[in-house]
Amino acid sequence: MDTYSLYKDLYFHEMERRDQLNRSLSFPVGLMAVLFGAAIVMYKAATFSVSTADKIILAFLCVVAISLVATAYFLIRTYWGHTYSAMPFAEDLHSYKVLLSDYYKSAATSADAGEASAQSKLATYVELEFSKNAKINAVVNDAKSVFLFKANAFLVSSIVFLGISSPFYLYVTSRQQDSVQKIQIIQGDHVMTQQQQPPKSPPPAQPPPAHKPEPTAPPSRLIREHTEKPLRK
Repeated sequence: MDTYSLYKDLYFHEMERRDQLNRSLSFPVGLMAVLFGAAIVMYKAATFSVSTADKIILAFLCVVAISLVATAYFLIRTYWGHTYSAMPFAEDLHSYKVLLSDYYKSAATSADAGEASAQSKLATYVELEFSKNAKINAVVNDAKSVFLFKANAFLVSSIVFLGISSPFYLYVTSRQQDSVQKIQIIQGDHVMTQQQQPPKSPPPAQPPPAHKPEPTAPPSRLIREHTEKPLRK
């Protein structure tokens, strides 16, 4: 088995996995923003009055708020503060190879033997670094996966409790539309409502308007598309 290629593939696999985990954050963040907006709308409707339905909505919205806060926390933990281990710079590896070549050439009986020893030593070092970095990055990606799983779990919890609150929200909004108050104005023995308006006295006669000149017709406009100012004839 070619262990060098195996460790190399595992190293780049963990780097690709890191990028996939980072890209997977966009959907939960967008969905969390939508749920937060819906929760704000329900909260405004629940503060219309203090009834049983309002209390139920507020109780569920408290759970939704806690779930959204936990979602935001674990999303931040997924994205922020993780340390990955990368391979050395190519220039540093090249300098290391040159130093190895000089060292083994001075100690070996021939230049070819020294160069072969340097190549073998460098390959062993690179293989070891690939394996070490692949393990470190795998541990980091596993931790990020756990944080992302918890964030999605709390996000699903927010959706569930927000869905349970929806029937109560519909009831509250329909109650607000039905609760139109009828205002009555009582003056002595006469009762006036909004449907009954007091009789109005006829307006006083107005003098005939003075003769004015005929208005001038507005000019036509020539609007050129995608320009800032319209052109006039």
